[in-house]
Amino acid sequence: MADTRSLAQLGASTSDAARLAARGVRTAADLMRTDLLDVADALRASVPEASRALCRVAKAVAPAASDAASLRKKDASGHLPTKLSPLDEAMRGGLPARAITELAGPAGAGKTQMCFALLLSAALPIKHGGKERCAVYVDAERKFSAKRVAEMARAWTGGTMQESDVQVTLARMRVVPPPERVEDMAPLLLGLEQMMIEDRVAVVVMDSVAVLMRGDASHRHDVLGAQASALRHLAESFDVPVVVTNQVVGGGASVGSHQPFGAIASEGGEAEVAAALGVRWAHAVHTRLTLSRTTTCRCLTVAKSPCLPPLRFSFRITIAGLVFHPSDGAKMPPL
Repeated sequence: MADTRSLAQLGASTSDAARLAARGVRTAADLMRTDLLDVADALRASVPEASRALCRVAKAVAPAASDAASLRKKDASGHLPTKLSPLDEAMRGGLPARAITELAGPAGAGKTQMCFALLLSAALPIKHGGKERCAVYVDAERKFSAKRVAEMARAWTGGTMQESDVQVTLARMRVVPPPERVEDMAPLLLGLEQMMIEDRVAVVVMDSVAVLMRGDASHRHDVLGAQASALRHLAESFDVPVVVTNQVVGGGASVGSHQPFGAIASEGGEAEVAAALGVRWAHAVHTRLTLSRTTTCRCLTVAKSPCLPPLRFSFRITIAGLVFHPSDGAKMPPL
């Protein structure tokens, strides 16, 4: 996201900030888009002096570099467990923080059930295996069910969880209603940032990212780009996983490939489909898990990951949510 801090906040003198504001340059983002000669003219300074001023602002807003050892420590502690043990083991602890993970699949594949499990992984008390932190759920398709989440919580704990703990867990979940129009998505995401600041949020879930993109496609690319940028900002700034669900459309890459669309096929590879929203959105996604079902089984596939080959697990949906078949390990899908 563009830096919207005022130049005064970044150390500019009152007089310099006023001179630049008179030219319509009020924020760091404005200054970075302004020609060097125009900056020098506004500041009544030489070109080298204006260049040094630009460098000072750029240094103030640029993200600080991190050493690899520090990043390794963050990676070890920042994952959110899915509570699907074989998947968590393969992904080194669960879904990665500071990144967007997409759950793609057709209706009824189990995407929302997996979202509920992630909310519980964040919000459950530590004594029951959770992080005891808040979770944000953007209910774009109005699928949230507190009754179902409570049912899963009790099943996870073998029916021993006290009702008071169930209520406290549900109270940690922030359910955000969807905007009515695509144009209202930006204010909603700004509101999420305020929520992240005020609460100890461990995960942001948007179910689904595609619902507002139906119909008029005239501004779709711009809206998707802004939405992806805002979601990445939340993930990176607050050190949490951001999880989105996505729908599927017909056609796409071959099954199990690392093509951006991450194709999903039915049994026998007959009816290939691909994650919706196209290549631009696909490149914004860090990890893609695809869920599919046939008349005989359900499958979860790691279709895109910077650290894993394609893997496939078979699962069923129970009162506790998604459960992998104990007899099935991770399998490499056919190329």
